[in-house]
Amino acid sequence: MRYRIFLKLIYVTAALLVFLLPTVLSADSERTILTLHTSEGIIEYNEPRVTLIINGEVVEYFGGDMPPILLHGRTFLPLRDAFRLLGATVTWDDWLDMATVEFGGTRIALRDGSPFMNVDDGFLVALDNPAKTINGRMMVPVRCVARQLGFIVDWIDETRTVVLYSGHLLTQQNIEPGWPPVDQQDWISQNGSRDGHLYDIGLGGNGGSLIPGHIDLAVDINPGPLPVMNFGPTGIIDLEFDPNNPRSFYIVATSPISRVERFLLPDNRLVIDIFNAENMIGGFERHIGMSFLRSVRGAQHDVEPELITRFVFDLAEPLSYSVAFTEDRTAIVVTLLQNEISGVDFWSDGFSDLIYIHGHIAPVVNIFPQMVPDVFIIDIPLGLVRVPLNFDVNGNFATGVRATQLNAGTARVSIDIREQAAYDVIFDGYTTIIRLRRPTHQNLYYDSYTSTLRIPKTSGLNLPISAIMQVENYVNFEHIFFLPGDFSWYFGDGSLVVRDRFINHIDVVTEGGVTSLRFHQNRIMAFRVWEDANNIFIQAVLPRDVFGRIVVIDPGHGGRQPGTLQFPGGPPFGLIEAHVALDIAQRVAAILEAQGLRVYMTRHADVTVSLDSRVDFANNLGADLFVSIHLNGFYSAHVRGTETYFWMNEGDPRTGLNSERAAEIIQRNLISTLGTVDRGIKSHHYRVLVYTNMPAVLIEYAFITNPQDAALIATDAFRQQAAEATARGILEIFNTYPARR
Repeated sequence: MRYRIFLKLIYVTAALLVFLLPTVLSADSERTILTLHTSEGIIEYNEPRVTLIINGEVVEYFGGDMPPILLHGRTFLPLRDAFRLLGATVTWDDWLDMATVEFGGTRIALRDGSPFMNVDDGFLVALDNPAKTINGRMMVPVRCVARQLGFIVDWIDETRTVVLYSGHLLTQQNIEPGWPPVDQQDWISQNGSRDGHLYDIGLGGNGGSLIPGHIDLAVDINPGPLPVMNFGPTGIIDLEFDPNNPRSFYIVATSPISRVERFLLPDNRLVIDIFNAENMIGGFERHIGMSFLRSVRGAQHDVEPELITRFVFDLAEPLSYSVAFTEDRTAIVVTLLQNEISGVDFWSDGFSDLIYIHGHIAPVVNIFPQMVPDVFIIDIPLGLVRVPLNFDVNGNFATGVRATQLNAGTARVSIDIREQAAYDVIFDGYTTIIRLRRPTHQNLYYDSYTSTLRIPKTSGLNLPISAIMQVENYVNFEHIFFLPGDFSWYFGDGSLVVRDRFINHIDVVTEGGVTSLRFHQNRIMAFRVWEDANNIFIQAVLPRDVFGRIVVIDPGHGGRQPGTLQFPGGPPFGLIEAHVALDIAQRVAAILEAQGLRVYMTRHADVTVSLDSRVDFANNLGADLFVSIHLNGFYSAHVRGTETYFWMNEGDPRTGLNSERAAEIIQRNLISTLGTVDRGIKSHHYRVLVYTNMPAVLIEYAFITNPQDAALIATDAFRQQAAEATARGILEIFNTYPARR
C-alpha cells in the first residue's frame, strides 16, 4: 500500500511539473506551434492548424488550453473540453488515473498510454492510438472515442477540419449552412466504382481506407482469415441452431477443426469450406423459413487433393454476418447480426441531401428508389428500430424522414422526395450515409407498379419506335435498346436506378454516335414498346405473358466442369461432353425457334454454370419444359446406348404433363431416329430435375466412353439427328399437352 501511495505522489508531482512547464501557442492563425510534454517525452509541435467544428459551430481555443492536434497520423482532442460541448459528462478519477466519459447510456473509461478503452465496465475496445496526457490534459484519438459514443465524425482534409456532431435529430434549419462538407472523392456511386469497394472517409489526413462492403452484398464484419492450426482429420456431424439466438448456426465437428475458409458469391450465398473434414451427415438442404435466410446446404465438396466439407448459406438479403470458431474449435459459429438503429439524421447543402443512419455497426442497406412514387425507401435487413421516428425536412429533394420497423426482420427508413434523385452510399464507422443528388440522366421516368419506362415526346425529339433496335443478352440479364443516332443531348448519361422485382437499373450509354438504353434485369424479362401522342413506353413483362410456349434447353457442364472425357487410348476423337452438349443444344434451339417456340439456353459458350443457377434460371422464367442435354460415361467401355432421366413430380396440373410422360415421349423419338441401344427412362434425383418447378428431363444421348457410341457422337450427322429427334419430342409434348396461360 505504501508503495502504491509513493507511486501516486510521484505521478501527481510529475503531472504538476509538466502542467507548469512553459507552453507556447503561436498567434499565427495558420499554424499551431507547441511544446508537447507527454509521458513519451517532449515533442516540438509545428503543424498547420486543425479546425474543430462541434454541432455546426467553430470552437476557438484561448490562453493555454490544448487545441486539436494531429499526432501519429490521428487527430487528438482534449477529452474534457471537446466532449462536454457535445453534451457528454466527463470526470477524472485521481486514484485510478482514469478519465470517464458518459453519453446516451454508454460509459467509456480511458487511461494514459492504454491501447484500450473500457466500455460499460467490462468490454474492452482497441484504440487506433492510445490516449495521452499532454501538457496536463487527457488527449484522446477522436475517431474511436466519438464513434463508440454514437457521435458523427468527419475529417475534411483540404481545410484540416474535424467535424463532430452529437447525433440529435436536426432538420436543415437547425444546422449552419456548409456543414458538414463532403470529400467528393470518397463517395461511391450506386453502381460501384474505385475497384467496386466502399471507402471509409478516414480521420487524420491519411486518405480513405478500404473497409469490407458493397451496396448489394452482405458484409463480413471480421473479414480477415480465420486462424489455422494443425489438427488431425475431423468429421462434420451436425448443423445446430442456437435456441437463444435464431440467427446463430453451429457447424459441429467430432474434434478440433484445423482450417476454415469462407467467401461470398455475388448472389449473397455465403460459402464455408472446412478442410481436413469428412461430411458425416450426408448431402442435405434445410429450408430455414426466415426472411433473411432461404436455406443451408452441406455436402462433401472434395476428397482429393484435400478432404473438404462445404456449407452454403443462401442469404435472402444483404446483411452483416460473422464466422468464428468456438473456443475449443469443435464448431464453427455463423451469426447473422441484428443491428439496432440508434438514430437517423438529415442534412442538406442546397445541392444534395444526406441521410445518416447510425447503428451498432454500419447498417447494410437495401435501397428501392422507385418502389413507391415520391418515396425513396431504404431497408436495413435485420435492422431494429425500437422508437419510430418521423420529422419534416426542407432539403433539395427530401421533405420528410421516417424510420419504422417494417417487420420482424427489416427496419425501414422512408424519405419523402419532391423529385427523382440519384444516390450514393458510404459506410463510415458505425454510420451508413446515403446522399441524394441530381441525376446525370434526364427525360426518363420509371413506374415500378407497371414496370414501365416513360419517355416524354418533348419538342425536338424525333424518335420513331420502328427504328429502335433490340438486342437480347438474357444470359447476362441484359436487354438493350439501340436508338437511331446520338440522343445524348436529350437523355444525358448515367444510370436510372430502379431495384424493383424485375429491373435493377437502366444505363444510358452513347458510343460511336449511337445512344442505347440498357436494361439490367433482376430476372429475365420480355419487353413491349408502344407510344401515344405524348410519350414512348417500354414495359418489362414476364415472358409467360408474351410467349405461348417456353422451353429451357440446358447444355450440361461447361467451363471448369467439362463432364465426361474419352478414355486415354480410346478412339482419336478427343470428345469432351460439355462441347458436344453445347453443339447439340444449339441445334435443338434453332429448330424449335423456327417452329415458333420461345427457347432460352442456360449457357451459350464454354462457361461454368452452377446447378443452382440452372434451376433458378428455369424457375424464374416460369418455363413450360426443361431439357438438360448430356453425353454419358462409364468405367467400362462396353456400356452403350441412350437413356432419359426424370424425377417424379406433380407436373403441371393445368395440362396433365409431368416429367415421366415427357421423358417417355423424348426417349421414344430418340430411339426411333438414332437407332442406338434403348436403355429406357430412369428416375434419378439429379438436382436440375428435383428442384425445377416444371416438367424436366435429362437426356444421355450416348456413351463417350464406348468406342461405337463415340464414333457416332463425333459425327455431324449424329448430332443433327439427335437435335431433330429431341425437337420432335418437345413439339409432340406440346401438341399432346398444350401449354395453358
